[in-house]
Amino acid sequence: MSILITSSRRPNPRLRTFCKDLAKVLPDAIKVNRGKMSIEEVAIKAYQLEIDHVIVVGKGRGGNPGRMIFLKIYEDKYEILPLIIGIEGVVLIREIKNADVPEKVASTIIASNTDQLPDLLSDALGLSSIEVESIEDLQGTADTIMWIEKVKRKYIIRFFNGQNLRLSGPIIKVNKVVRKCPIIPP
Repeated sequence: MSILITSSRRPNPRLRTFCKDLAKVLPDAIKVNRGKMSIEEVAIKAYQLEIDHVIVVGKGRGGNPGRMIFLKIYEDKYEILPLIIGIEGVVLIREIKNADVPEKVASTIIASNTDQLPDLLSDALGLSSIEVESIEDLQGTADTIMWIEKVKRKYIIRFFNGQNLRLSGPIIKVNKVVRKCPIIPP
């Protein structure tokens, strides 16, 4: 179970850095430059690398990442998953004081004190999710913890080092979660 992370075509430096930051905090994740590859070619590349989950990060306003779409790779086909995450803003690792990024991430757990989005991300990324009241309950359970909290009608996703519970990855401000029917191209 690995994750390939790529961007939309012609990404700006902030979008590329965000993809690299995600690759640092997700288990067995690699960032691949998309170049002129179509989505189908990205899926073929993931299959060649024996990767079964893909995140494509698209551009938004003002140079920030704007959305994430997810692909599931099978032996003879790929599926565009029904989840689209609209991103309002991000805080990169370099912008976080005293960020503590683990050297190697072998395990990540999705945790939250809310419902819906953690389960959707768990399905999209092939990671386990758990509902807990406090992140302190999970210290030492994984290399990184993806903590999702709901603030009004939006979500904030933070990555924490699982050993010392210090911020270790980008902070993602989610303004929209869209679920559609899955698309399986011919």
